[in-house]
Amino acid sequence: PSSLHDDDPDAVGFITAQFCNSCSSMNTHYPRMHQSFDGVRFLRVDSTTDRSFAEQAGVDSTPTFLLYKDSTRIATVGTASPTLLRRNLEDNFT
Repeated sequence: PSSLHDDDPDAVGFITAQFCNSCSSMNTHYPRMHQSFDGVRFLRVDSTTDRSFAEQAGVDSTPTFLLYKDSTRIATVGTASPTLLRRNLEDNFT
Protein backbone atom coordinates (compact mmCIF):
# COMPACT_ATOMS: atom_id res chain seq x y z
CA PRO A 1 0.00 0.00 0.00
CA SER A 2 1.13 3.51 -0.69
CA SER A 3 -0.83 4.96 2.22
CA LEU A 4 -2.11 4.10 5.68
CA HIS A 5 -5.36 4.82 7.41
CA ASP A 6 -5.91 8.42 8.48
CA ASP A 7 -5.54 7.42 12.12
CA ASP A 8 -1.89 6.39 11.43
CA PRO A 9 -0.55 9.44 9.61
CA ASP A 10 3.11 8.99 10.62
CA ALA A 11 4.28 5.40 10.79
CA VAL A 12 7.11 2.98 10.17
CA GLY A 13 6.28 -0.49 8.92
CA PHE A 14 8.89 -3.20 9.58
CA ILE A 15 8.40 -5.91 6.95
CA THR A 16 9.94 -9.06 8.35
CA ALA A 17 9.91 -12.81 7.70
CA GLN A 18 10.15 -15.77 10.04
CA PHE A 19 13.12 -17.25 8.15
CA CYS A 20 15.07 -13.96 7.92
CA ASN A 21 18.20 -13.92 10.12
CA SER A 22 18.82 -10.21 9.46
CA CYS A 23 15.26 -9.49 10.60
CA SER A 24 15.96 -11.32 13.85
CA SER A 25 18.92 -9.07 14.55
CA MET A 26 16.78 -5.97 13.87
CA ASN A 27 14.13 -7.25 16.28
CA THR A 28 16.35 -6.23 19.20
CA HIS A 29 16.75 -2.63 17.97
CA TYR A 30 13.41 -1.81 16.34
CA PRO A 31 11.21 -1.81 19.47
CA ARG A 32 13.49 0.71 21.21
CA MET A 33 13.56 3.19 18.32
CA HIS A 34 9.98 4.34 18.87
CA GLN A 35 11.05 6.04 22.10
CA SER A 36 12.94 8.67 20.07
CA PHE A 37 10.12 9.52 17.67
CA ASP A 38 7.01 10.90 19.35
CA GLY A 39 3.87 10.66 17.27
CA VAL A 40 5.26 7.99 14.95
CA ARG A 41 3.58 4.59 15.11
CA PHE A 42 5.88 1.58 14.74
CA LEU A 43 4.27 -1.45 13.12
CA ARG A 44 5.49 -4.94 12.22
CA VAL A 45 4.24 -7.09 9.34
CA ASP A 46 5.41 -10.67 8.83
CA SER A 47 5.54 -11.23 5.08
CA THR A 48 5.28 -14.99 5.51
CA THR A 49 1.86 -14.68 7.12
CA ASP A 50 0.64 -11.49 5.39
CA ARG A 51 1.92 -11.93 1.84
CA SER A 52 -0.73 -9.70 0.31
CA PHE A 53 0.50 -6.63 2.22
CA ALA A 54 4.13 -7.21 1.20
CA GLU A 55 3.15 -7.80 -2.43
CA GLN A 56 0.94 -4.69 -2.59
CA ALA A 57 3.74 -2.65 -1.03
CA GLY A 58 6.24 -3.96 -3.58
CA VAL A 59 8.46 -5.52 -0.93
CA ASP A 60 10.53 -8.39 -2.28
CA SER A 61 13.21 -8.68 0.39
CA THR A 62 13.45 -8.47 4.15
CA PRO A 63 14.08 -6.61 6.30
CA THR A 64 12.40 -3.63 4.67
CA PHE A 65 11.11 -0.54 6.44
CA LEU A 66 8.30 1.54 4.95
CA LEU A 67 8.19 5.13 6.19
CA TYR A 68 4.88 7.01 6.04
CA LYS A 69 4.33 10.69 6.72
CA ASP A 70 0.89 12.27 6.58
CA SER A 71 -0.45 8.84 5.51
CA THR A 72 1.75 8.73 2.38
CA ARG A 73 4.79 6.53 1.88
CA ILE A 74 7.87 8.74 1.76
CA ALA A 75 10.64 6.14 1.82
CA THR A 76 11.41 2.46 1.48
CA VAL A 77 14.52 1.41 3.37
CA GLY A 78 15.96 -2.06 2.87
CA THR A 79 18.55 -2.50 5.59
CA ALA A 80 19.69 -4.66 8.46
CA SER A 81 21.69 -1.76 9.88
CA PRO A 82 20.17 -0.09 12.95
CA THR A 83 22.40 2.94 12.30
CA LEU A 84 21.16 3.39 8.74
CA LEU A 85 17.54 2.93 9.81
CA ARG A 86 17.90 5.48 12.62
CA ARG A 87 19.49 7.97 10.19
CA ASN A 88 16.53 7.58 7.83
CA LEU A 89 14.07 8.02 10.68
CA GLU A 90 15.86 11.16 11.87
CA ASP A 91 15.96 12.58 8.33
CA ASN A 92 12.23 12.05 7.88
CA PHE A 93 10.66 12.46 11.33
CA THR A 94 12.67 15.15 13.16
